[in-house]
Amino acid sequence: MKYVLEDPVRNRFFHLGEAEHTFFKLLDGERTIAQAVHHLAASHPARAWNVSQALSFVGWLFEQQLLTSSATVDQRAVRERTDKLEEQSHNQQHNVLSFQ
Repeated sequence: MKYVLEDPVRNRFFHLGEAEHTFFKLLDGERTIAQAVHHLAASHPARAWNVSQALSFVGWLFEQQLLTSSATVDQRAVRERTDKLEEQSHNQQHNVLSFQ
């Protein structure tokens, strides 16, 4: 299922998949990102995300000005951390041991 998120201030529309929509709804100002990741995993195991995926999505929301925070957010630091986590995840997936 696809969802449409409207930004009426900028007259823009964004298409979200099921996982993105569910995670977005969890960002209610009460939960931390980690809590939202755990809640998504518990309530929708087939749509579970890791922290890297969640941070990437949150970074995208900030870039699109669809998310605000009362905390001071260094978007560059969030993006760099997300990139580093994605690289580590990629390296772990492709780390092949060979036995002779």
